[in-house]
Amino acid sequence: HTLKAGQFNLIGLTLHEPIAVSGAFEAVASNNNGTPGGSSPEVDDDYSVLTDTQVDFDAVLTTGKTYILEITDAADTSLNGTSQEVTIWNGNTIRTGNDIVASGIVAGDKYQLRAATTIEDVFGATNSVGLLDGSSTSADVIWVSTGAGVFKKYYYSDGSGFGLTEGWRNVSAGNDDQANATLPYLDAFFIQRRGATDMNLTVTGAVKSTNTFIALTDIFNFVGGIYPVGSTLANSGLESVVLRGDSTSADVIWVSNGNGGYLKYYYSDGSGFGLTAGWRRVDTGNTDAKDEDLKSGLIIQRRAISPYNAKINAPASWGL
Repeated sequence: HTLKAGQFNLIGLTLHEPIAVSGAFEAVASNNNGTPGGSSPEVDDDYSVLTDTQVDFDAVLTTGKTYILEITDAADTSLNGTSQEVTIWNGNTIRTGNDIVASGIVAGDKYQLRAATTIEDVFGATNSVGLLDGSSTSADVIWVSTGAGVFKKYYYSDGSGFGLTEGWRNVSAGNDDQANATLPYLDAFFIQRRGATDMNLTVTGAVKSTNTFIALTDIFNFVGGIYPVGSTLANSGLESVVLRGDSTSADVIWVSNGNGGYLKYYYSDGSGFGLTAGWRRVDTGNTDAKDEDLKSGLIIQRRAISPYNAKINAPASWGL
């Protein structure tokens, strides 16, 4: 990934941690704690307990690590791609942070677990990749979306800030070590490059060779490109799920132009003046844009009324 100086660089993790375990749940249980009392806003402390009798999670998962659960084949296909962070397990069971059984996950649904990628995994425990260090106002900053326009902001402190020592820090969390903070598995994030020169970021990991389902719930959704090479608008399959229309009514795919700006694409329903149906760029009229290469990070502007799961196909050209 090329990180351009003096701009926000949108990237995603196109290589991932390997699958630690996969299977199907024989039993699922919803733990509903009822309405939390006295807190404002209320805190959702419900969770699910999921059982796979074929797996000893204590044996295959590492204590202290965070794992990402992805539902890969659910009876209710709209739930494919549901993901949860998992930090608690015991024997044949895992516990999710939210109650996904209440959302429709049932016994027989298939899943996979892979370790969550951390800041340390990508950038090194001591910033070995060489992002600009400093204070929260002078260092390069990693912006990770938490939804609804809110971001966690991480940087590598050189220890010069008041009360700070050297290490990975969150702008709003003082001197707390953030080396093990997780980076989004399926999402894109920004790297605000304050350094004076461009730099290259090399990411290692496993190729995800299966199709991916991503829940789109915000107006602007930060989506990882998922696959390292070969993805285009045409082969992504997004045309089957995005809202079609003209440039002012359709869902819009924002793709970085490499210079701090974005090229914006939508699927035309043919209703615009002089337009036929197909992928179009907002500023190039009826020119076919189906072969636009999808970068490692995208923004999907959702104009649809309801949230939906976006299925992104693995490139068929891989032959996997």
